[in-house]
Amino acid sequence: MKRENIRWFLTSVLILLPTLLFLVLDGWFADMAGNRWESEAAADAALSALRMLRFVPLFLLLMHGICLAVTKWDNRKRGQSPKVMRLVFWIMPILSLYCGAMTVAFVLNLPLRPSSFAGILMGLLMLLIGNYLPKCTPNRTIGIRLPWTMQNAENWQKTHRFGGKVFVAVGILSLLGVFFPESIFVGLFAVSLLGAVLATTLYSYGYARKQRREGTFSKEITPIKPLNKRTKVWTACLISVVLIACFILCFTGEIICRIDANGVSVEATYDRGLTIALDDIDTIVYRADGVTGERVNGFGSPRLLLGWFSNEEFGHYRRYTYTDVTPCLVLTLKQGGIVVIGAASESETEQLYQALTEAMTAKNDIAT
Repeated sequence: MKRENIRWFLTSVLILLPTLLFLVLDGWFADMAGNRWESEAAADAALSALRMLRFVPLFLLLMHGICLAVTKWDNRKRGQSPKVMRLVFWIMPILSLYCGAMTVAFVLNLPLRPSSFAGILMGLLMLLIGNYLPKCTPNRTIGIRLPWTMQNAENWQKTHRFGGKVFVAVGILSLLGVFFPESIFVGLFAVSLLGAVLATTLYSYGYARKQRREGTFSKEITPIKPLNKRTKVWTACLISVVLIACFILCFTGEIICRIDANGVSVEATYDRGLTIALDDIDTIVYRADGVTGERVNGFGSPRLLLGWFSNEEFGHYRRYTYTDVTPCLVLTLKQGGIVVIGAASESETEQLYQALTEAMTAKNDIAT
């Protein structure tokens, strides 16, 4: 118990380390961002990402406590491998340190490729999971919990050995995926992970059928007390809330661009948006073939592309577009910096371009 308390304290401090770093070095980060970004507006926008470090680690600390509480409660009823318990202790600290490191690298405008580090992190995580899966003992919180594994000890053991090999393969693919563009890496990881889950499920089902044919399948080998009604209701509610939240984040949200005599303002559902004065715009280019780039900070979903991106043509640039609309506008600012905006359809993007160019022309006519 004493050793676990020390481990809990150490991992909690590591989770909060990005927040402590922000609180202590806030002024230093502001000075460094001002020196490394091409404009004050860009530096301020970068610092807004850093301010998220006040909240993200706190959320991860809450999740850390919930995961440990549930795991320890189940471990008291069914002894779990100490190695597996240690893995649970270190998942959230590693995630928090990764988020903190990538955010600081972005604020300091370092030439890093976040998807490469994400691929390495996910690859190592899959390798760890693949290594620890065969060591899991039957329980309700950790492992491959299928009807056949929860009913039969031999099925649990065989399935977890097979799943360990499959997840090691996913980890290797993730590590190799860092050499590909972000879009290819994300697709490769998603398909390989889904394939791993499907293959493990089919293996467990097939092994259960084999046991039944041989007469060796018995539900009493690993008796696990079923959940009571109240626990089932709370579990169902929690899963429903998570699924609804994921659906809202993935498939909702709007980008609204307004143009007037003063400038263009962009409002986005999951971003603070921005306002650009007409006098600050140097050029406006309509890109029918769109702009490709890799996200370095901000919100992304199957519907919206928001935040900061990077490519060889522009370097770092801000983006407010829909994922399924290719045409966009590229605004080059006089102070330095690129902003890419778009509307919900191709025709609306063309209208946005026409309105913005007309506003710029009228502004120049008045000035002359």
